[in-house]
Amino acid sequence: MASTSELRKALSKYALPSDNELRHLRAADPTTSYRASFFRLQIDELLAATGRKPSAKVSSGLQNLLFQVKEILQNLQDQQVTQDALQARGLLVRNHIKRKEIVLPFQRPARLDIVGSYILQTMAYAGKKSGEYGVLTIDLAVEMPQDCFLPKDFSNYRYFDKRNLYLGVLASELQGYTELFNQVTLQAWNGEYEKPVAMLKVNSEYLTEHGMKGAKVHIRVIPVVTTELFKLAKLVPSRNNVKHEPSMTEQEMKQCRTPMYNNSILEDMLLRQHTRELHAALKEAPQLSEACVLAKVWLRQRGFHKAMDSVNGFLVSMLLLYLYQKKRISAQTPSDQMFKVLVQFIAVHRLENEPLQFPPNETGVVLTTEGLQTFRKAFDLVFLDSSGRLNLFGRVSKSAWRELQNAANESVKLVQHCTMDDFRALFIKKNEFWTRYDQYYWFPAPCPVDDADEDTYTLQEKRVINDMGLERFWLRKLESVLSQALTDRVSLVRPVTEDDAEWNMQDNSLPMQRKVALGLRINSDNALRIVDKGPSADDKVASTQFRQFWRGKSELRRFKDGAIIEAVVWEGIGTENRHRVLDAIVNFIIPAHCPQLTPSQIKTSNAALYSALDVEEPAALKTKTSNASFESTMNSVSKLWVIFNNFAKTLRDLDSLPLKVSDVLPVHPAFRYTSLFPVQPHPLAYSKGEKIDAAPMAHVNTVLEPLVLHVKFERSSAWPSEKKALMHAKTGFYVHIGHELQSRLNLRCEVAKDCVDVFISGYVFRLVIRSDKELSVVTGAAGVKKLAIVHSPEYVMAKREADYVSKHASTVHALHTKNTAYGPTVRLVQRWLADKALSNVLAIEAVELLVADVFLSSASTSSPHSVLSSFLRLLKRVASFDWQNVPFIVDLNSSLDDAKRREILKRFDASSTSPSTHPAMFIAADYEDMDCLSSWTRFTPDKVVVQRLVSLAQASYGVLVHWLASGASSSGWKTAFSSSRMEFDAMLQLATENLPTKRIRVDGDKKHPFVAPVYKNMDMTAVPVMIGFDPVHELLQDLQRVFGHLAFFFVNGVETTEILITWKPQAFLPTKFRAITANYQMPLPTSAEDEDSTRCFAVPNIFEILSDMQSISHGMVVGVALQPFESS
Repeated sequence: MASTSELRKALSKYALPSDNELRHLRAADPTTSYRASFFRLQIDELLAATGRKPSAKVSSGLQNLLFQVKEILQNLQDQQVTQDALQARGLLVRNHIKRKEIVLPFQRPARLDIVGSYILQTMAYAGKKSGEYGVLTIDLAVEMPQDCFLPKDFSNYRYFDKRNLYLGVLASELQGYTELFNQVTLQAWNGEYEKPVAMLKVNSEYLTEHGMKGAKVHIRVIPVVTTELFKLAKLVPSRNNVKHEPSMTEQEMKQCRTPMYNNSILEDMLLRQHTRELHAALKEAPQLSEACVLAKVWLRQRGFHKAMDSVNGFLVSMLLLYLYQKKRISAQTPSDQMFKVLVQFIAVHRLENEPLQFPPNETGVVLTTEGLQTFRKAFDLVFLDSSGRLNLFGRVSKSAWRELQNAANESVKLVQHCTMDDFRALFIKKNEFWTRYDQYYWFPAPCPVDDADEDTYTLQEKRVINDMGLERFWLRKLESVLSQALTDRVSLVRPVTEDDAEWNMQDNSLPMQRKVALGLRINSDNALRIVDKGPSADDKVASTQFRQFWRGKSELRRFKDGAIIEAVVWEGIGTENRHRVLDAIVNFIIPAHCPQLTPSQIKTSNAALYSALDVEEPAALKTKTSNASFESTMNSVSKLWVIFNNFAKTLRDLDSLPLKVSDVLPVHPAFRYTSLFPVQPHPLAYSKGEKIDAAPMAHVNTVLEPLVLHVKFERSSAWPSEKKALMHAKTGFYVHIGHELQSRLNLRCEVAKDCVDVFISGYVFRLVIRSDKELSVVTGAAGVKKLAIVHSPEYVMAKREADYVSKHASTVHALHTKNTAYGPTVRLVQRWLADKALSNVLAIEAVELLVADVFLSSASTSSPHSVLSSFLRLLKRVASFDWQNVPFIVDLNSSLDDAKRREILKRFDASSTSPSTHPAMFIAADYEDMDCLSSWTRFTPDKVVVQRLVSLAQASYGVLVHWLASGASSSGWKTAFSSSRMEFDAMLQLATENLPTKRIRVDGDKKHPFVAPVYKNMDMTAVPVMIGFDPVHELLQDLQRVFGHLAFFFVNGVETTEILITWKPQAFLPTKFRAITANYQMPLPTSAEDEDSTRCFAVPNIFEILSDMQSISHGMVVGVALQPFESS
């Protein structure tokens, strides 16, 4: 016996570790323990803020209030109640059969119970002045006596009519107690106006008297009944309890069913039982209370609790209870782990195919497979309570669950990393409906059945409306029709109604039916196709259904592979307007299935923003139909790449150069789809003998935009090591390249000291040679000398040009290839910056990195696929990011591990110790070396300008979200792009009639020094042109160099009519007057006390400064204005 025990003991040393041992091993792992502990610390802080329990004094005051409410309700007298006697038109009494008026034999409540999160201590309450977390809501279940109802009142809405009348009596009585309640309103129960509850808003004076000054307390009165009131067998999902038409026979009644109607009655019967079950679990597992609070905060920050068909705080608490009863979590599991298990369960559980069911209680039923199938046929999703009769998810739609699953998938990844940003994304940041989807549509409220035409709703639809209600039916119909029509063009169709409204019982009617907003998550691979293929012609049944669904739009077509199938072709949509395919489908299919709607009643979100990208057409030439589409830009870039590839091959094949060309790298933004002005062939940018295929134009701009290409040669040690010698060597190569291209290929070339410009097929390619020795020329010898120079502007510029530009260009181009919305979004951000007069603040590369982060930081299930969604997210990101304390890290190639990120943080902290050289926007890309981070924003923008950028982003984000939430009017979005001159101190008016524009086509009515007419058969190569000439940019550089210590300069890069100026306040502080620094200084008058003193103070003389600004412009500035400006 002893030997056996010794053997077991010896073997146990080599046994696999138990679960408990594994938990301890993981906790000791230094790579995860710090993160887990830090995450737990943040969770504790969140719970301390949002899981507040009322103090003993407050609880005593609330208890006193509830006893007063109980006394009021217990003193009610028995009475016969009708809607007319109650004068409550704000309560719905259907009187469905209409034989006689509904009369409620009212009796005082049988009992009152406190239910819900207040009594369970699971409320997400953050105390006074905390927005939606600052209201303490107490749920009061009022049991209606059995004598108020007849045994068959469960049919034909009689139960709901009497329930509403009963609630009306309670609300009417409580309205009289103004010393307790300053307002008694009605509120929709889970989004249903037809089944309201009473909301009692407690008087602030009463709260002050009872030690709750400043608090907001609401009591929600919920009528309930006992489980014995009706036979439960009469309320199964397969049973029909509504006589839909007066002429319905018994046989027809049996063929229908009203699962939602029956479920709603069961809900009132079992409400208190759920509170008891939760209470029992919370006694065993106190941590479950904290997990409920975390789950509710998570839901609220995403707005799920507001949707009438989504999961609310109660349902997520029941999900946690289910996991506890199924032993997925235990009483010893910490609350943060419970939350992790919950989101993991939501993310992976396929509820559509695998219904959930609580273990049955003493009175519950154990469902057979057939019984469970009945529920699955009746409801989208099934989550049965412990009675086995009530579907807790009866109201939850498939699209709402998929939306919840997408959010849970993102949250699982955030929980695994546990960083500060991840925690903020999980619980702190709002993630609104208006930022989750790529495109939005608005549909009018549904037409009431009684007011509708005969063809508006079919007989079957009317029966469904009787079961689930008009608004819920309307949501599901729109979702169903669009899901079937859009197929794999979208991954999710999500309709929501406007937020619930509260109303008074004395109102003439219920609140108006609500408009529906519908969000689409686009699948960019399939969204833009113009053919929808259906079933084969051989499948007669499927073909008939397909034709019926498309209402005559479908026709038989033969395709190249020989297949003859039903297909829908969206004709009239060219390659330049592919983005309009979704609009065309929605505007056709919805009116086809909903005859009461016309296409003009359907509003869309994305079309409005297309016009913001229309920068090519000048205002004078714009027409109502002109629109710069995304695809036209993409097509022009595709053409550019074809020409570039041919030209690069030509360069690589040049064998007469001293060194062979090894690589040609396109670094101009046009090649990566991010150039604000779309690059198109210019009539004046052709070489002799080339066929001109540019678009016909009457007048064109003679200043051409050069497309920069970096040319790299094969390695050689012969490159000079001195700066001037290297530059001269390059110039020699430029001359040689130009000569070869001109003599051999007859290409027009213009050679300069630092580049050679080549005219080919309507484009000007600027060749710039990059050598391996460029950086060493700047840094010199290694060691102390390098350390001294590494932070200099010269080194940063050389590093950018020699190394970073080409890496950035290729990486960004690859990112756009994966995400076709990326390029247009960068263009839209540039347009927004231009309209805010910030074009000269951020380099294009910095803008590209900011936008790239939006695409890279999103989970795969939520990455943006439209310009609207990515632009909104960018504004939100810029507005909410802590620029002062955290580096903005962009991992374009997923190459940054923890060690590299920690090194970037160290560099950031080291840089922040010297505020004078620390970048206000520290944007670090993964391709940057550690000795030269934030190269694109190293010297600009200034801290004050960043603050302005953040505030403008915050304001524009708010405007766009409000515009979306209020129905997306045709011009409401423009406010987000508008700006006011009132924000600036002075303005330099530019001579636009003498300055070049970036547009190719120009208005030729007046003579202009940089405009040339274009005639048929004229020699275009004889017209004199300038390449890359930008006098306004050069003027800005001069102003910045001379007056940068006194002012900030701002310009609109699209409509460049003025330079706006804001003075730097610190430059206008009085300083001692010295003759040596008296330039632009104005002495201040001395006071009477200082008359004998030799000290004199001075401030800058703005009139002299502005006069000199005008004089150095050499005629470009024609006027100067100071605040207040004349309104133009």
